[in-house]
Amino acid sequence: MTSNEVIYSCEQSGQLWNTCMWDLNSGTQLYTLKGEAAAPKTLCNVKNSYIMNAMYDKPLIYVWSMNKKEQVLLKIVTVGKIGCLCVSPDGNYCIASIENKIYVWQMTTGDLLSVLTQHYQDISALKFTDDGNFFISGGMDNIISVWKLAQVITESAESNSTSSIKAWHTWSNHSLPISDIFVGSGGMMSRIFSVSLDQTCRIWELRSKTLLCTLFFDQSLSAVILDNSEDHLFVGTTATHLSSRIIQQKYEY
Repeated sequence: MTSNEVIYSCEQSGQLWNTCMWDLNSGTQLYTLKGEAAAPKTLCNVKNSYIMNAMYDKPLIYVWSMNKKEQVLLKIVTVGKIGCLCVSPDGNYCIASIENKIYVWQMTTGDLLSVLTQHYQDISALKFTDDGNFFISGGMDNIISVWKLAQVITESAESNSTSSIKAWHTWSNHSLPISDIFVGSGGMMSRIFSVSLDQTCRIWELRSKTLLCTLFFDQSLSAVILDNSEDHLFVGTTATHLSSRIIQQKYEY
């Protein structure tokens, strides 16, 4: 049986392409989506039907249909440049950060449901849990906030002001800005992995809201991801004198 897995990548300069699909086995380029420079942390695959990301230097979101290669399906104008973009696993909701605010839209109608303002500085990471019930935000204010999607939607519908909506939980153990977040599998039972410029990776349990483990590194960290079994951790660093390193570490706690 052949694998049909592919890799999507974005090109920040926009000179070659906006988004490219690669064959995982052969490494060959399958097709490209033309457009302007893409912003980091905004590439989304919406139920294998649409690809969307935000522009690097403009308040725009591009949306392509997977069935219409190299054709921009839709351009969505936003109130500011998008910092992070994420779509719920069921494709029903989209969240985006603009500076220190989180915008929540319903995908089918395009309605803006809520604007969340708990962070004090720009948001640097946004991720959904795999069941779509929670989303997690990390900011330049060193804070990680966990939001319950149903609570956000309900309280937004019941109130004219969304400024009173509070996160389900917050963690403030990092001492420098959050650079990336990875959410493990399991919904409410999942673990949250955060990396920061403070040279640490912290592992949290969502259900108990507790810090499970802190891993220390010798450089500021910029990215984090795990393998499918969640027993090997990979982090990227902000090193400039080398190609950004990827560090693999098997963790136990």
